[in-house]
Amino acid sequence: ENKIDDWIADVLGEVLKSRAEQATATSPDDESLGLRICLHGNAIARQLLGKMAEGVPATSKDSVECEMFLFQDGACVQRDLSSYFDQYLLDGGKGQLKMWQVGLDAEGATQIASFIADDRYKVDALDLCENTIGNRGIMAIAEALRSNTTLRALSACYNGIESSGFVALSSSLLASNSSLQVLDIGCNLLFNGEEGDTALSTIQQLISVGRLGYLSLSNTGLNDEDCELVADALACESSILQFLNVSSNVITCDGMEALCVGLVQNTSVRYLDISHCRIADDGLAVLAECARIRATRNVPFVSVWLHGNDFDSSDLPPCFLAAAFSYDSIMEIIDKYLQ
Repeated sequence: ENKIDDWIADVLGEVLKSRAEQATATSPDDESLGLRICLHGNAIARQLLGKMAEGVPATSKDSVECEMFLFQDGACVQRDLSSYFDQYLLDGGKGQLKMWQVGLDAEGATQIASFIADDRYKVDALDLCENTIGNRGIMAIAEALRSNTTLRALSACYNGIESSGFVALSSSLLASNSSLQVLDIGCNLLFNGEEGDTALSTIQQLISVGRLGYLSLSNTGLNDEDCELVADALACESSILQFLNVSSNVITCDGMEALCVGLVQNTSVRYLDISHCRIADDGLAVLAECARIRATRNVPFVSVWLHGNDFDSSDLPPCFLAAAFSYDSIMEIIDKYLQ
């Protein structure tokens, strides 16, 4: 986050190369010579980042350990991440691995996958938001989850994941993973393409199987017809879902009515985010009746996010106030659930 330009970076690259060669020649077995370089936020051309990365020996047990995180406009020249993971283990494994907006691509996600597949690290929460891991990256994560027994929360929003990648992830969760409780897969186009219907079917299974407590499908391409299938899953007695986020989708009054059919029968959902959809007054009236019925059954909503729709949220019906609706921070709710 300074003002390093190409010329300074070029000089730095030569210094790093010289240091690495000298260290390897004098102390090839000394693992204390590790080096981590973070250069993101500087005015360095992507081509030069590649040149610098080429000038540093690959990480191995018999050479100087050097790790480079070089970011420029979301692009990352990645090195072996094993030293980062080893340090994580030495630090006692704090449980949360945050790789948010670090330019991680499919290759980096593959390294992450090998890390979380090893239960020594005891990763509790993995944040991969706003990277470019795509289908290949999430498929690698999915395969790792088949053997992982510690991960409880996974966030992979804004990653260019499509229906086939999500189907692979869901299949792993349904087949052999029982630890994951929180899944944020928002801002990926999951329900388009040839496998869109299959992806929607796996959503039904994930909700109804009774493992997920938090699910974000924000901006994933859900429409009114899809809401009918989601509602069927919500109506299952085995569902334990507490937080459902379907915001920023093409959901109109018809979709809201479909969701409410399932929500009226559901006893677990307490937090509902339907903000920034296309719900008008008729849909709001249906939700108000749903809230009233749930309140009389002693399963009221705790928080519902309604802003950004086609009605005036400042003029809510009285039953909304009686059902104890509020506008708490979503992240605060997630923290409460994880605790």
